[in-house]
Amino acid sequence: MVAVDLNTGQYKWHFQEVHHDLWDYDGPEPVVLFTLEKDGKQTPAIAHANKNGYYFILDRRDGKPLYDVKEVPVPTDPAWQNASATQPQPATEPLIPQKVEKTGPGEQSAPMWTPPREKPLVMQPGAESGPEWAPSAYSPRTKYSYIPAGGYEPWAYHAIPDSETTLGSTLTDNPSYAATDHYGLFDALDTTTGKLAWQMKVPERVASGVTVAGDLVFFGESNGKFHALDAKTGNDLWVYQSGEKNVGGANGAPAVYVANGIEYVVMAFGGNTQVRSGQNSPPGDALIAFALPQSGQGATNIVTAQPTPVPSGDIPDSALVEPAKEAPPGATEVEVYAHDIHFYPDHLTAKPGQKLAIKLENQEPTDIPHNFYIKLPTGVTGVKGVLRAGQEGYMILTAPTEPGDYSFWCDVGSYRFQGMVGTLTVAAGGAPGMPHTGYSIP
Repeated sequence: MVAVDLNTGQYKWHFQEVHHDLWDYDGPEPVVLFTLEKDGKQTPAIAHANKNGYYFILDRRDGKPLYDVKEVPVPTDPAWQNASATQPQPATEPLIPQKVEKTGPGEQSAPMWTPPREKPLVMQPGAESGPEWAPSAYSPRTKYSYIPAGGYEPWAYHAIPDSETTLGSTLTDNPSYAATDHYGLFDALDTTTGKLAWQMKVPERVASGVTVAGDLVFFGESNGKFHALDAKTGNDLWVYQSGEKNVGGANGAPAVYVANGIEYVVMAFGGNTQVRSGQNSPPGDALIAFALPQSGQGATNIVTAQPTPVPSGDIPDSALVEPAKEAPPGATEVEVYAHDIHFYPDHLTAKPGQKLAIKLENQEPTDIPHNFYIKLPTGVTGVKGVLRAGQEGYMILTAPTEPGDYSFWCDVGSYRFQGMVGTLTVAAGGAPGMPHTGYSIP
């Protein structure tokens, strides 16, 4: 967290929640400002939930913790990771589990803060187990913070000494689900005590925003359920299930307003087949407003937008080809490696109409399957099936005659691998195989 003077832009203070982040424990959730009532004092406070599940409450005037934060010793091996010897641990109660409950066959778990190494290790919190970008809320009535906390979702980490990835570790891009019961958590934390007042467990990691109105708190689930809870007790008072076609999951952030004397809560429903880390969500797109019942009404008014159906974008089998075993005569061969969940190179250039034989090699150190799709003027085409670690094959295509940029990417089932995207630039005088900046293939 960083504070700057609003009028001058000058630095005021900062507070670091994670030292030398090797686990993707960044802090995308927006901060919350409120007046903390604690030990008979009222203090202007700022609160923030980190992706590791810790909740920090500071004096927003100077950044000093209002709940004690200790620097606790943590593992530092392997030495080449240069891991911090300590990490900040607040006295507030953790929002999500902080250890692996059980692992799948062949997996080994490790305590939180263990630096990733060559041998894959399963850890909780994982890279996306905790609070993400969705906003939390605070109620001055209950003095509770309401947090879309993520949930229990262990991830497998490993690292390679010479890797130039941005994290200092390599994620499998999906959680370690084998023999693991993953679930989501929606938390209410009592800011006057630093303890959880109540917690709601749901099937999938909580990723929606939260809002409070009066004595109600609203949040959604990726499966399309939209909840109204008692803000004090956490009792589930009302649930709307978006079962309509093209509505989607309740993944947005709700808002409340009054129009013509009627109170409304509006929710953005949408999503894709993946909401980060392989979490399923019905595809769709709709904005739905709900009105509190008026006098004499027995049920909630529901006003539903009429979404226009959008093609799903599914790629038919007829557009996919089996990977070739060798480059055909007359084709220019280009090598593309899959390594550390990235394409190398991720930028190719070609002349208009040039015949290409893109040699795809899966060089992942663990058995992560990959494939290759590319969007051309004639439509999307790609490799049928996947290439397992250590496998290779050729994608044969002819560059478009029209100059421009054409994207390629990797999908496996419902997963779109973040980082595995690239561009084929078609231009007169182009030459295939522009190297990836700053990267040499091991």
